[in-house]
Amino acid sequence: MAFRHLSDLIQPHSYKVEITPSIDKLQFNGKVSIEASVKQKTQEIVLHARGLSIEKAQVGNNTLKTTYDEKTEELTLHLTKALTPDSPHTITIDYTGSIDQNAHGLYLSTYTDDNKEKKMLATQFESIHARMFMPCIDEPAAKATFQLTVTTDANLTVVSNTEPETETTTDRLKTTTFKETPVMSTYLLALIIGELDFIEKKTKHGVAVRTYAIPSQIKHAESSTAMAADVLDYYENYFEIPYPLPVLNQIALPDVEAGVGAMENWGCVTYRADSLLIDPDQTSRDMLTYNAVVIAHELAHQWFGNLVTMKWWDELWLNEGFAAFIEYLAIDHLKPEWDVWEEFLSNDFARARKKDAMNSTHAVRTAIHHPKEIAEVFDDITYRKGSSSIRMLWHYLGEENFRKGLSAYLKKHSYSNATSDDLWEALEKQSGKKVKKFMDAWTTIEGHPIISIDQTNQDLTLTQKRFSFSKATNTDTWPIPLTLGDEIKIMDTPTVSLPKDTSLLLNKDGGGFFRIAYTPEQVSEISNLAKFSDLDGISILSDVGEQVINGALSSTELLELQLTFADSKKSGVWDVMSANFGSILRTFSSDEIYDNLKNYGEQWVGNHYSSLKWEINENETHNDALLRLTILSLARMCNVGDARKQATQLFERIQNGESVHQDLRSMAYIQAIRNDEQKNYQWFVDAYNQTNHSEEERRLAGAMCSVKTNKLMDRSLEFMMSDDVRSQDGYVWLIYGLRNRHQKERVWEFIKDNWDWLYDTYGHSIALSSIVTSFGAAFAEDKYKDDISSFFKDKKTEGFARSIEKALEFIDFQSAWRKRDKKQVLEYFSPLE
Repeated sequence: MAFRHLSDLIQPHSYKVEITPSIDKLQFNGKVSIEASVKQKTQEIVLHARGLSIEKAQVGNNTLKTTYDEKTEELTLHLTKALTPDSPHTITIDYTGSIDQNAHGLYLSTYTDDNKEKKMLATQFESIHARMFMPCIDEPAAKATFQLTVTTDANLTVVSNTEPETETTTDRLKTTTFKETPVMSTYLLALIIGELDFIEKKTKHGVAVRTYAIPSQIKHAESSTAMAADVLDYYENYFEIPYPLPVLNQIALPDVEAGVGAMENWGCVTYRADSLLIDPDQTSRDMLTYNAVVIAHELAHQWFGNLVTMKWWDELWLNEGFAAFIEYLAIDHLKPEWDVWEEFLSNDFARARKKDAMNSTHAVRTAIHHPKEIAEVFDDITYRKGSSSIRMLWHYLGEENFRKGLSAYLKKHSYSNATSDDLWEALEKQSGKKVKKFMDAWTTIEGHPIISIDQTNQDLTLTQKRFSFSKATNTDTWPIPLTLGDEIKIMDTPTVSLPKDTSLLLNKDGGGFFRIAYTPEQVSEISNLAKFSDLDGISILSDVGEQVINGALSSTELLELQLTFADSKKSGVWDVMSANFGSILRTFSSDEIYDNLKNYGEQWVGNHYSSLKWEINENETHNDALLRLTILSLARMCNVGDARKQATQLFERIQNGESVHQDLRSMAYIQAIRNDEQKNYQWFVDAYNQTNHSEEERRLAGAMCSVKTNKLMDRSLEFMMSDDVRSQDGYVWLIYGLRNRHQKERVWEFIKDNWDWLYDTYGHSIALSSIVTSFGAAFAEDKYKDDISSFFKDKKTEGFARSIEKALEFIDFQSAWRKRDKKQVLEYFSPLE
């Protein structure tokens, strides 16, 4: 049977759900009562269900026969008498379900606290996993209210979207009934059961922000609780809509779905523990920024996604693209000293443009023909191109027009579903500009444009075409917002002429999602402008860096250009340069290059390195702290000065039990592996088993996957599959291993040999797409493309087929780049005579 929207057949109004879980048996008993209306006369009611055993189904007092289609995940209730759409009907189903162990539906999480193994339960329903918890219409458009009643051991804490309404205790059991939720989609329902403590902070408007964690970790919840309270206050003022619940619960979980950092359940946001909790002895400066941004992202969803929800998953970007933009708006307001827009440009913006330069990209608004396709659009295009396109619209309309139009949209569509066109309508009404025409191009056309500037004629001639790492497959024209002084002019034709004295700085602060084909000479001309900002530098370095990949510029031109930015003291500028440098090293991977980086490194980072110390100054600015880490890392990689000696000494201090700042540990760990992996490897195994902090585990995993010898790589991969590594983290080991130039082939062979295990573990999560996409970054030779294509020919690829396509295309253009520039790059890094 072809896929169909069940919400076209039936509209639920309310769910009353009773759940009694048995953690020991990994099962739960459930009963759901659904009040719903059918949309046409019918003798069948069709609901979504997965992995549920139906014991009894009734409509009113009539017990019904049921059938189930495993392929479509549809439970059909066969009626003896037809239902009509003139009044609601009550559907009651008794059932049992399984507690999942791969972080979907109602799932088990295990952890160690006070040297004892503990268990807790949590839920992950996005995108189509609520059907593992209860029979339902598991689609965003099928909004309803939910009331949960949960029976658990009396000593456990139970948390959901709303506050408890009643709580009764009998013998050793506790039954908690929660207040009814607002009207919302099934994927936003949440339930957490375990031994938890919480701390609370009230917002200015009286909302209780509570952060829950296991008892030993609650001491690390204070700053994230305060940040959430501040973010809620900001959004209430920005959207001009009060947060509609009296409480916001934040839950730090030991286990979440692999590849997921957090989930925006309405009033009950779940996080990976290290994405929420701040441990001053473990949390790095990078992670500190990340945590704040993640909190701002999830809380933006409380309005943009939860209050107003997309109608179907082809509008996922309406949720994620907006949250991925507004998170930076919030943090920039609350922490202006962090300069987070530089982080946005050097990370989100740059990553989006790189992925969008591939022919295997997709439009921001992309058709979803089957639920199994949903996981693949949780990607850089939906999130990062989506957010970059919104930032461009924000620049184009002006901040106040944008904010007021957004507020009007949210108010009009509160507690219902909406589309992109609904948003464009509100913004057009507020601004008076043709927003739909402008944004349709950026959200429905694949790819993005690049502008070339011809200075040879009397006027400047600008020409736009699609930017691609290979041959572009379309020749669309975009409405490009050019910065001309203090004005924005829309270029919506293939070519346009401008006065000769027009500034070449046509994309001020990287505001537009397009590129400019600057020559190195034009970059030099622009960099002398008084209005040239650090954001401009980040955008231009990204522009130039990826013109090298498609052959418009050479690798050595990029390397020389980056020397001219060596005096920059902005971490965002260095982040882009470091990424460009990393792409070159990865593509032209060879000992000959790595052994001869010192001369270039001395020219590039030498002056900065000579003025830096390897002791962290807690009072330095956020920018200086991040810049320090990038310079030290590059210096260690390029063997500048005494960087490798300093990193070695740090590792010796760690071995001796001395305190070394968490920002510096990764460099110390990698250097220890480089110095003597045979001697030091066991230390990493022991350290991994002793820590209970996820970020430290990833630092250690990065070192263990950086070994040169096959025997130790095999040990790392075996360790990754063991119970010592959580499944939410295991896939990262494979990505680290694929980045290891010495062992990437062996990791690929391991993946082929263990594909069934990988598919069983990650087949229903976005992590599998991340692993497959990493093949492209790892390999720059044609033979791997053939091998990968051959391997997947007879495999189930639903849910990650596009990721395979991306990986193969990545290998194609990296292989072409390698063939084109290999000789000159080897000569550039050859030893001085």
